Amino acid sequence: MIKILITGGSGFLAKNLGLYLSKEKKYKITLCSRNIENLRKVSNETNCNYYPLNINSIGSLIDAFNNVKPDIIIHCAATKFVDLSEKFSEECIETNVLGSINLLRVAEIFKVKKLVVISTDKAANPDQNIYSQSKSLMENYFINASKKSKLQIACIRFGNLSWSTGSVFNLWEEMTFKNKIISSTGPDMRRFFIHVDDASFLIKIVMQNLGKCNGLIITDNMKSAKISDILDIWKDVYNVSWKKIRARDGDKIDEYLLSPNELKSAYYINLNNKKLIAIDKNKTNLKFFTKNITSKNSPKLSKEEILHLIISKPKLI
Repeated sequence: MIKILITGGSGFLAKNLGLYLSKEKKYKITLCSRNIENLRKVSNETNCNYYPLNINSIGSLIDAFNNVKPDIIIHCAATKFVDLSEKFSEECIETNVLGSINLLRVAEIFKVKKLVVISTDKAANPDQNIYSQSKSLMENYFINASKKSKLQIACIRFGNLSWSTGSVFNLWEEMTFKNKIISSTGPDMRRFFIHVDDASFLIKIVMQNLGKCNGLIITDNMKSAKISDILDIWKDVYNVSWKKIRARDGDKIDEYLLSPNELKSAYYINLNNKKLIAIDKNKTNLKFFTKNITSKNSPKLSKEEILHLIISKPKLI
């Protein structure tokens, strides 16, 4: 049986991923997080094993790896709030950068075979905020490490995951039932969105094809939407109104799938009959992309697709 350790195990993506992968009997899933009470609840919901883990502590990592003895790691742990990362920069850097370094060091000691790293589209063009910069550093660290490590390592960039921890959907739901009016910091902003089922599927196929993906950053051709368009549909679904308020520190109008210096390193890759975008930083003369893919010029989510994101709230939150 293949043992998989998922960091950030009490988070939205990790627990849905654990449930998704555990349906295949060949995997033994252990969810790991420093929030032990949430881990216990998630374990009951998913039937996955759990183990307390703080990636900022080498000792905690050694204890977890010694007990779980994983073959594969899926690294979902992160500090992910843009505004809080500006306010509490040390926590963001310690978890997203130093915690990731700790994780790889211990993974190599325990001779782990595969490592899938979950990143974000905010790592492309990370000039705006500390969160983006920390995720870009994390990506570059793992990709550089893949050149000399015996582990197979790949990073995956996602857009906004609907209903994830800290998602605007959760914030809007709270405002909907509490105040009957939604305050939005960025109705004019455009963002990539992906459903948790699609995210879990993508992680699975990258994990199963790490031989082809070793040293690569993988991202999907995600669709985007203007926040005000989502709010207008949300307004009709829940019979509420919305208003614009001051933007948060560090936010920007659009997101990018590629950094400018990645355009000549990106190409299309086919994994399990799914066409994805791969970034190979060892290549700098490719001609697949002449302009960047942004939340402004990408295909837009239809009203039906936005409605699906809104009403298909997963049971595991």
